[in-house]
Formats: sequence, C-alpha cells, structure tokens
Amino acid sequence: MGEFTAARASLGLRKYTWGAVAGWTLLILGLGAWIGQRQDGRFLGMTLVEEEVSRAASQDHLFALWTAWFVGLGGMLLSSRSLGRRLEERALITDDLAEQRERLARVVAATSAGIWEWDVPSGDLQLDERWSEMLGYPLADLQPLDYLTITDRVHPEDLEPMLEAIRMHFRGERDSYDAEFRMRHTDGHWVWVHALGRLMSRTEAGEPLRMSGTHQEITERRSMAAELERSKALLEALFQQAPIALAYALVDGEMRINSACDELLRQLDTDAPARAANVHANFRTWRTFTSDGTELDNSTRPLLLALGGKTTANHEVRVVLRDGSERWVMVNAAPIRDRHGKLLAAFESLQETTERRRLTEELAESQALLEALFEQAPIPINCAMADGSLVVNSAAAEHLQLLDPDIPGRSTGDNLNTGEVSWRVFDEEGREIPREQLPLARALFGETTRGMEAMLRLKDGT
Repeated sequence: MGEFTAARASLGLRKYTWGAVAGWTLLILGLGAWIGQRQDGRFLGMTLVEEEVSRAASQDHLFALWTAWFVGLGGMLLSSRSLGRRLEERALITDDLAEQRERLARVVAATSAGIWEWDVPSGDLQLDERWSEMLGYPLADLQPLDYLTITDRVHPEDLEPMLEAIRMHFRGERDSYDAEFRMRHTDGHWVWVHALGRLMSRTEAGEPLRMSGTHQEITERRSMAAELERSKALLEALFQQAPIALAYALVDGEMRINSACDELLRQLDTDAPARAANVHANFRTWRTFTSDGTELDNSTRPLLLALGGKTTANHEVRVVLRDGSERWVMVNAAPIRDRHGKLLAAFESLQETTERRRLTEELAESQALLEALFEQAPIPINCAMADGSLVVNSAAAEHLQLLDPDIPGRSTGDNLNTGEVSWRVFDEEGREIPREQLPLARALFGETTRGMEAMLRLKDGT
C-alpha cells in the first residue's frame, strides 16, 4: 500500500483514491487499443495518455479524472468498433478467397486439366489425380514426384522445344509458359498435351523459385488439326493441278487463281494475273459480250454475282481483246456456304471454248454442205443408219415412186430391218436375194458391194 501511495504522489494524484486509479487504468487500456495508429512517428494512443496524465498532475482537480474516465471509455468503444470492423473485413476476404478457389476449381474441372506445381531449385513436383489419369497412371504409382516425372515421359522430338519454352519464360522473354508436346501413355501410345504455366515467385537473387500450371490433353484436337492440314494440302493440289482455269474469292474480295487460270489470263493480258488479287478490282483490259452481243460490265461478272448468292451455269461469253482478236469462254460460278447457310466464298471455273466453237461452226458448215450435195445429187442415194432407219435423197424418192406409187413420200417402210416393200430382188442367175443379203443391209455389217446388177420384179409382174 505504501508503494501505491508513493506512485500516486509521483503522478500528482495526492487527493484521489482508488477511483482515480481506475480512471487512469481505463484511460490507458482504452487508448492503448489504438496503439497501431501512429502520428508523426509516435503511437497516437500513448501520446494521448501522456497528455492526460500530465494534465491531471498539473491541474490537481476532479475534472482531470472525469476526463480520464470518459476518454478511456471512448477509447475502448472505438477500439471495439475498430476490432469488429477488422474482423468483418477479414471474414469478407476469407469468403472471397474461398469463392475464388471454388470458381477456379470449377474452371479447372470443366477443362479436364491436370494441375502441377514445381519447386524449381529442389525439383520437387506436386501433381493431382487428373494429371496422372491423362497418362493412365494411379497417382500413387508415380511417387516420388520430381521434375523427371514429366521430362522422362516427353517425346524425344518435343523435349528440347518444351524446355526452351520454360527457359524463355524464366528469362522474361515470355509472360507465361505455353507449349504443346507428346507424352507417353502407360499403354505405350503418345498423348498430346497443352501445357500452361507461370512462375509464381523468385529468390532474392532473382532466380526461379516456384512455378505452377496445368496440363490438358489435346490429342483429339491435334488429330483433327492434322486431318485438316491433309485435306487442305489435297485441296490445294487439286486446285492447282486442275486442267481448267479455277478461281475463288472470299467474302472480303480476296481472290486466288490456279495455274491454268493464270495461264488463261496471261493470254488475255500479260499483266492480268498480277492485278487479280481482289475480285472487286477491275483488272480487265478486255470487253465481254454475251452470245447475243450484249456487253457485260464489271458488276455482272459471274464471280461477283456468286458472292451475292447467284449461280451462273454454262454461260458462254465472247471476249474481245485490245488488239481486236476474239476468244470464247465458258463460265460457271456458284456461292460456297457452310452447313448453316452462311456465305464463305465464291467459286468460278473458266474454260476457253474458242477452238471447240470453231470446230462446231466448221462441222455445221460441213453438214450443211453434205446435206446439199446429198439432196441435189442426180442419182438415187439411200442411207441407212446403224439402227436401220433410212434416209433417201430426192432422186431416190422419185425412183421409189416409180417402183411403187403407194410408197408415201420418201419412206421405204421407215426401217431397213422392219419396213415392207412390194418388189422382189433377183440376181443375174434368177435367184431371189433375201432382204438381209441386199447390199445396203450387208454394208451395215461392214461389207462392201461394188458393181452388182440385180433384177427387180414389181408387184404387177414387170
């Protein structure tokens, strides 16, 4: 008790009793709760305590004690509110972290990715069950886990590119580790894996410390990509080696032509292939006309129309070059759509028909000349087709009318094999010649008859 009284005296609390001590205790406890708040490098709570104690010692009256009581109680209330607020914030942060972990777990589960974590200096590795399942192993069979658990199973051709991707990330040349490689399955086949990772920490010296990431199996995707590449290579080969001119244009107008089209365009204008990069560019120096003579402008080109959804089939046009020469070209064009009907591109084929058209015209002229000679020949001419149908000229028709006035027009029964005639044919010795042995019938079987004379007996006996 004597020691306590001495303490009271030293603080200037000579007139007050245990209540004063309790007041100062509350003051110190309350303001001491603010000890984490600094003011000018000193603890704010301790500063206020010192001020109040000094004030009580100097003024030596009851007001100082009441002040100590109220300040102490206020400090305790404020500290309890501050502590509650901090606990509430901590709970919110904890809940947010738990929600983020759950969301991350759902994302990883949805991607069927295996998770790994690597302690770089020691080489220790942590894997989850999904990672080991990708390669057909129970996780326990892979123990103990280290860096070699991965590298020993990587395909020899893919190992160095994988390691270089890690080194580039360590050197800071890439923001993350991203690589695709093959890993050996426990059954012996190779599994394609897409690896993603990031360095999480470094040592104080800047060396890699911890790294984590995911492995996702992409075997099916890689197989589909390889099949797509093979299909594209085959399509490109067929496109370039096609014997007719082919071109296609994408929806943005980008245009490609094959070798045959390049050759055809060079025949029309030597600079045309170099200008045929976009279908919307008017790279033509020639004029184009339909078969009836109507000139076509650039907007009616079949490939442009195909980009608008219109199909052009067997459209033959006449092309007039700058030197006045003419070419004929058969054009086909159609839009290319996906299975949903969305326009992807337009396709066009060009086939020069100048020579075919010339031959067709010459053939027509020859046929017209042959028909004129056949019809105007002064001697009777009968012609039998392979099916037995008969064609006769005017002189033959007159001759047949003399043999049988009842034969209508130029018909001799319409068919060599089935038609009926009213006369009979005999050789020089008087033997009747069967119908199938007559010269015209034998000629259908490839036999030639020359200088044969025969007697015809008409139905009236003459």
